[in-house]
Amino acid sequence: MIHLAWLGTSNPPPSWSLGTVHVLEPTPNAVSVLMRDAADLPSDAWLFWDGALGRPDELTVSRVCGRRGDLWHAGLALGLAGQPQLLDSVAPTWMLHRDPDPEIEATSWRVSFRACLVRSDVLRSVEPPSNAFRTLEGSGLEYGHRCLGLGVVTRHFPKLLPDQAPTPTVTLPIEDQLQFVMHRYGTRWARWAMLRAIFRRLVTLPTAVSAWRAVQKAPRVSAGTALPMPRGLPSGRDLDKKVTILIPTLDRYPFLRKLLGQLRSQTVGPGEIIIVDQTDVSQRKDDLYEEFSDLPMHVHYLDKKGQSSARNLGLHHARGDLVLFLDDDDEIPDTLLESHLKALDSSGAEVSCGAVDEPGALTADLLQHPQVSSVFPTGNSLASLQAVIGAG
Repeated sequence: MIHLAWLGTSNPPPSWSLGTVHVLEPTPNAVSVLMRDAADLPSDAWLFWDGALGRPDELTVSRVCGRRGDLWHAGLALGLAGQPQLLDSVAPTWMLHRDPDPEIEATSWRVSFRACLVRSDVLRSVEPPSNAFRTLEGSGLEYGHRCLGLGVVTRHFPKLLPDQAPTPTVTLPIEDQLQFVMHRYGTRWARWAMLRAIFRRLVTLPTAVSAWRAVQKAPRVSAGTALPMPRGLPSGRDLDKKVTILIPTLDRYPFLRKLLGQLRSQTVGPGEIIIVDQTDVSQRKDDLYEEFSDLPMHVHYLDKKGQSSARNLGLHHARGDLVLFLDDDDEIPDTLLESHLKALDSSGAEVSCGAVDEPGALTADLLQHPQVSSVFPTGNSLASLQAVIGAG
């Protein structure tokens, strides 16, 4: 059951066979109120839709809801790429601040409520969007950013839109940009972003002061709770795939010996293990590899040292469906490979990035639940070999 939240009272809503139709004003407050109420109504998902876009296609919506994921939107195709501009001064190098092509499906948190399909589980786990924003675009961006941090698989899906849908140019008011930074990063970063905006002449000093005073009075929203995992329907297909384990090493044989011993004990065994040994010829210990002749191991030597070149050499020789990147000083549990495979199988993803518990380092809260990762730890990541080769 997919209910339709029809934004706009000037255009009459269409007949809708997938669920009930709810008409509301296209404002942050109206969407926030409906989302809070919708969490208690029986449904699989809700489609938020701007009536100005025309009629949504029921077949497309049904098919999208059957895909793996939690929230689908057309925010980039509706002009939200690069918004809010103040984020350039807060997280300029963040991977997910770099927008993909708006014509393709991709992970993106730049949510537009004007075309947004969201599972009811998300509505129950994530606090509704803030009504402190002036525009629907501003509240959608904050909501999408918050959802991503809670493990919601958030996807840009431009095919939600009709073929002739308009592509607007969106410029958020400075108040909404400041609200976004204040909500998601706090007062310190909001102050810095505003000072940068004045310095770059994106806003005048009087306007900045007025916006700051307005934002200071606005209420904040809590994040909500992380979505439980796994989600989706495990198929078991990934559990049967051949895995190549790729380990570069450089004169650290005691560490490597421990790791190879732990690979013997994996609950799901590797299809092959590729060692790229960069140790100087005079220091090499070939007898180590003879100790582990029971493992499906291939050793390649590289005289010119380099972590990237070593991994590229290993990838050239890899014959598995998937490749698990490990470091020679990793210590791994018996279930590491099995856990990675189950993560891919339940999520439908092509890469599973594991955490690394390093002595003396703080464990970030972001690692406490599965989510879209903004890092690729080469000491603990399982990836489709085809995806890795395709990326270059």
